[in-house]
Order: sequence, then C-alpha cells, then structure tokens
Amino acid sequence: MIRPALETCAVVLCDRFTDSTLVYQGCGRGLHTDTVLELDRIACQGLKPDVTVLIDIDLNTSLGRAKRRNQRVGQSEARIDDESAAFHDNVRKGYLALAATEPDRFVVIDGRAEVIQVHERIQEALAHRV
Repeated sequence: MIRPALETCAVVLCDRFTDSTLVYQGCGRGLHTDTVLELDRIACQGLKPDVTVLIDIDLNTSLGRAKRRNQRVGQSEARIDDESAAFHDNVRKGYLALAATEPDRFVVIDGRAEVIQVHERIQEALAHRV
C-alpha cells in the first residue's frame, strides 16, 4: 500500500515502521539486529521514511497517558504497558540511538509537555518537510 501511494506523490503517514521493530524486538526483546534488518530488506526492499517523528517521553508520563487513553476508548495495550521498566528504558535508548545516527531523518520532540503542545511542536517541525 505504501509504495503505490508514494508513486502517486501522496503523503503517507505511518505510526510504525522498521525503526519500531528494531527497538521493540531488538533492544526491548533481544532479537538480533541482523535478523530484523534482513526481514526489513525482504519486506520493505529499501523503502525508508523520509522523516521520523520521535516523541521522547519519560516512562511514568507515557504509561499514565496510555492507561488513561485505554480507559477512555475501552482498549488495552497491556502487553506493552505491562512490560518492565527496563524494557521501556531499552526501547527509549534504542530510539534515541537511532535518532543520533540519522539526525537528518529524525525529529525528536519532547513529549513531556501537554498533548496539545506536543501536537503543535510536531506540526511546526513538519511544516517545511511536507
């Protein structure tokens, strides 16, 4: 779906891509990076985001927001929310390491602000890229 949309010059927004797999499965769960990258090579065939927005946030704020959202919409993402603090810390460190290796692609937004402020910062950061 992504590649055909890009071929029509559409803007494609995706909430997860290979970066997420690298950090959640690799950094978080210990799956070897080479395995994830080989799967990416097969599945994505070189397709990579032009820009990645990373909302950097501390664990307590993040989990608090997730639990409130899950209560509000009646869903549970407990499989991730219930992971250990070490898992979440490893995931965060993994994302920040990726952002450091590709600073032209990543836009890191401080997620500790109120949600509306985070939204505005994302809009400002993407305004000249889209």
